[in-house]
Amino acid sequence: MSIYLGRNGLASRVSNMYVGVGGRAKTVTEGYVGVGGVARPFWTNQRGVQYYGPGPTLRHARTDGAAATAGEQILYGGGRVNDETVAWVEQLSPTLTLTDGTSLSVPRSGLAAAEAGGKALFAGGETTSGANQSAVDVYDASQTRTDGPALRIARDDLAAGSLSTVAYFGGGADNSTNETAVVDAYDTSLTRHAPDDLSAAVTDPAAAAAGRRVLFAGGTGSDYVDGYDSSMTRLTGGRLTIARGRLTGASAGRIALFGGGIISGTLCRKLEAFTESLTRLAAVELGFGVMDAAGGRLGNWAVFGGGLGEDGPSAVVACCDNDLTILPNTPMQFGRQGLSAAAAGPVLAFLGGSTAEEAGFASRSASAATDIYTII
Repeated sequence: MSIYLGRNGLASRVSNMYVGVGGRAKTVTEGYVGVGGVARPFWTNQRGVQYYGPGPTLRHARTDGAAATAGEQILYGGGRVNDETVAWVEQLSPTLTLTDGTSLSVPRSGLAAAEAGGKALFAGGETTSGANQSAVDVYDASQTRTDGPALRIARDDLAAGSLSTVAYFGGGADNSTNETAVVDAYDTSLTRHAPDDLSAAVTDPAAAAAGRRVLFAGGTGSDYVDGYDSSMTRLTGGRLTIARGRLTGASAGRIALFGGGIISGTLCRKLEAFTESLTRLAAVELGFGVMDAAGGRLGNWAVFGGGLGEDGPSAVVACCDNDLTILPNTPMQFGRQGLSAAAAGPVLAFLGGSTAEEAGFASRSASAATDIYTII
C-alpha cells in the first residue's frame, strides 16, 4: 500500500516516513489507523518479496524437520531420511552460511519449532520406532542447547506459534494415535505453562500470530480457530469456512493467514485471514490447491511455498500482504513437500523436504535444497 502527496501539481509517492523520538528521526516501517476498534494498516515501506535464488546446500538432506529463529540465526532441526529419523541441527546465518550445530536430544521427525525470547524451541515428534516424544530442545543464537521442560503429552503432528515472549505448541497425536487438544506454552525463562485446551482435539492444525495473539486453526476435521495472548489466556469463537487439516499458517502485518489443507481427500484452494479478535476478514482463492506447504512471515508479507499440490510436490510460492493481495512469486528450484520455513531479518528460507509423493517412507527422496526469499 502507498501514500501520495501533492508536489508541484503532481502526486508523488512517499518512499520513507519518519517520526521524531527523543529528538531523533526514526524510520516508520508500517503505520496503522483505528477503524471500528481494529488496527488497520495504511502504509508500509516494503514493496514486496523477491526470490534471491538457491541458498547453500544443506549438509544433511532430509524431510519432515522443523525450523525456527534464534536471534538472527535460522535453525533447522530433526527430520528423517527414508525411514530413519535424525537429530541433525543446521544453522543458517544472515550471510547465508550453513554450519552444523548441536544435535537434538532425540532423533525425530514430525516435530514443531517456535521462537521465544530469542531462543528456538523444538518440541515433540516421532522416532524411527514410531514412539512419540515429549522432548523440548532449546537453542540460543550461539547454538548452545538446553533441555526445556517436557511437553505434558508426548506427541507428533502438532503446530507451533510464537509471540515475542511466548512459544505455543498445540494439538497433535499421542502414542495411541489419539488426537489431543493440549496446549503447552513456554515463556522466556523456559517455564512451561498449561493454558486452556484447544476447542477440539486435532492433528495437523496450523498456527500463526495475529497482533497480540497466536491463533491455532483447523486440524483434521476441525474448523475452530482459538487465540492465545502473552498471559496464556484463551479466546474462542473463530471458525474457518471449511474444516480441514494439514493447512499452513503465516502472518502478514497484524493478521494471521491460513491457507490450503485437505478436506475428504480434496486439496483446499482457500486462504483465510483473521484478526487477533478472531474476526475472519476474508476467504480468498489461492489459485492452487495444496497441503503441507511451509510458511513464514517476511516483513509485512506472509509467504507460502512448496507442499503437496494437485500435480505432486509443488514449487509454487505465493505472497500475501495485509490487504489480502495475493502475488505469485518466482517458484523454488523444484517442487518438494515436507519442507520447513523460517525467517530472520530480511531473509526467509525454505529448507529441505522431499521430491517424491509419499507412498511409504522408502519411496521419498530427501532433499538438501534451500531457497531464499528477501524483502524489496
